[in-house]
Amino acid sequence: MPTIRVAEPADIAQMVPLLLADARRRAQRDPGLWHLTADPSAALQADLTAGLGDRTPIRRRWLLAEAAGALVGIAHSIQLPVPPIYAGAFGPPGLVMEASCVAETAPPDTGAALLAAAEADLTASGSQILLAASTPGDAWEEVFSASGYAPITRYMARSGLRAAPG
Repeated sequence: MPTIRVAEPADIAQMVPLLLADARRRAQRDPGLWHLTADPSAALQADLTAGLGDRTPIRRRWLLAEAAGALVGIAHSIQLPVPPIYAGAFGPPGLVMEASCVAETAPPDTGAALLAAAEADLTASGSQILLAASTPGDAWEEVFSASGYAPITRYMARSGLRAAPG
């Protein structure tokens, strides 16, 4: 079982390669939907630097799973900012983002351990409703299902749209 801890700015250099490998797998699976920027490593570095520095208007958290001294997984969660009319007594919902990943070398229960840690962190920060994002066939879909998550909506995506030739 891996150990889980909150990511710090000093962890960014280790996080980027794992997140980049996951992004490349997604891009190979569906390049139209998961198109990578010209310099995805720099984009990840910038996003993590901003997010771990608490310079964003929403609460973001990255949790790291480590085993045998190596980073083997990352869970990314946020508290969704919702209009006050919708927050009600439940406050901001917590969302485990699809940009979570587990290394191929990770112990078998790494995804479940990261999800449990993200849930505990989100509920401790006030979220009473927890959501998770995944796409069909993604490894996280199985982790979420095994933890009792069920689809509540069916967002559909369309990719490959291009401007009409002039």
